[in-house]
Amino acid sequence: MHEFSIAQAIMQQLTEHVPAGAVLECVRVVAGPMRGIEPLAMQWAWESLRQESLYPDAELHLQVTPWQLHCTACNAEYESNTWDGPCSCGSGPSYPVGGDELYLDSLEIADPAAEQAAAGS
Repeated sequence: MHEFSIAQAIMQQLTEHVPAGAVLECVRVVAGPMRGIEPLAMQWAWESLRQESLYPDAELHLQVTPWQLHCTACNAEYESNTWDGPCSCGSGPSYPVGGDELYLDSLEIADPAAEQAAAGS
């Protein structure tokens, strides 16, 4: 299951990008379909790792993008849920464009000091 190693790599990125003292609330990750990430397996891996991390309450939101395909017959680019989804022109083979992306899209971070200061004013 490669989802566990991906979750570990995300945790490593967090240690480099989350400011000290901040509370990480949410991690948003985008993955292309070529990565073969099973969302339930990824969630399980995340849950098992976050409990022993600096971010025990951080939620993971994984977005698996659809296939982006290019039709060789009409030169159209289109999305499909499968790698062999037909083009609307109804002809010709298509090939994938991209699809191997995997990146940390955004972080939602709370600053407890700022929240306390705002509550005290």
